[in-house]
Amino acid sequence: MKSRCDMNHFRGVWEPGSGKGFVSVGGETIVRMSSPVLALQAAVAAVDEAWSGALPSFGATAGDGDPSVVVEQFSDAGLLAVVGAVGALTRRVEGLGAVVAAEVARRSPSGSGTGNLARRMGHASPGSLVAASRGGQIGRAVELVKVGQGTAGRRTLAGEALPAVHPHVAAALHAGRISVDAAQVIITMLDRVSPRANPVEVEANEATLVEQATWLSYRNLVRAVGYAAERLDPDGKEPRRRPNTWARSVTMSQDASGLFHLKGTLDPETGALIKTAFDAYVAARLRGDLGTTIPTPPGPRRSRHAHHWRRRRRDQCHRGVAVGGEPGRSRRWRPARLSTVAGGRTGGLRPPRLGL
Repeated sequence: MKSRCDMNHFRGVWEPGSGKGFVSVGGETIVRMSSPVLALQAAVAAVDEAWSGALPSFGATAGDGDPSVVVEQFSDAGLLAVVGAVGALTRRVEGLGAVVAAEVARRSPSGSGTGNLARRMGHASPGSLVAASRGGQIGRAVELVKVGQGTAGRRTLAGEALPAVHPHVAAALHAGRISVDAAQVIITMLDRVSPRANPVEVEANEATLVEQATWLSYRNLVRAVGYAAERLDPDGKEPRRRPNTWARSVTMSQDASGLFHLKGTLDPETGALIKTAFDAYVAARLRGDLGTTIPTPPGPRRSRHAHHWRRRRRDQCHRGVAVGGEPGRSRRWRPARLSTVAGGRTGGLRPPRLGL
């Protein structure tokens, strides 16, 4: 089957099986082109066809350079067709952008002076050069470079061709079936778990995720990738605790008024010790300010009168209460029990009576 692309004054023919393409004008072949370029032309032709089919048959208004005026006249079905065609074109363009970004990175090896393409063009890194050409952020350009490197073909020292590191992702990306975002999520996970997982299971999960990426939303694809990572590497990566220790720092300064300012970053072990010391110091200061070691009764209403309640209770315990309930009626005295102070009638062991 041949794919044809008719665009104004020329026609492109692409044979997917052979990977050959030709561009002809008036039936005469003028240039032989690679399949990615003709695939882009076919995607553009699909957008043109969907755009023309979405317009009303009569009474269409030209936008005079404003496409939103034309889009407002689309039918619902026509608008959805245009959205799908533009999405397919976007996947094609970004897939080809990842390929050329990876080639820029290959020609800009680190540590090379005159052989570094990015530095010769005045950029510090390949990502900076790609970002400048796109007019976008460097982070997005770096993602394109990583996806392009993971889906690019390889060669041995003898010059023999080898498949890409992630062949299933590469095939789907170059065919325009998945986006660069989906490819980046899958490649990142596979590169992380591959050193500790079974290679056969890694390849099988890659094929499954690529197939799911063609119809899953990006959010659900991220979940599926997470589940696949748990299956491939259930133990996870060994925890790295040394960087937490390296990042420890404490800064203490004193301002003109004599106040100390303490700021620091501590690892969990050291932070737990310091937090325990601070908690003990604060609790001791609070007990000292209240003048007693008896804890404050819980509840917001009793906390307002907590100081007077504890003071009355302490004084009664120290002074003592007469056995008969009235001072002077009996000469036998005993320390007040907790039930007597609280006004209750609960029992308990009776303390020994003390004579005066």
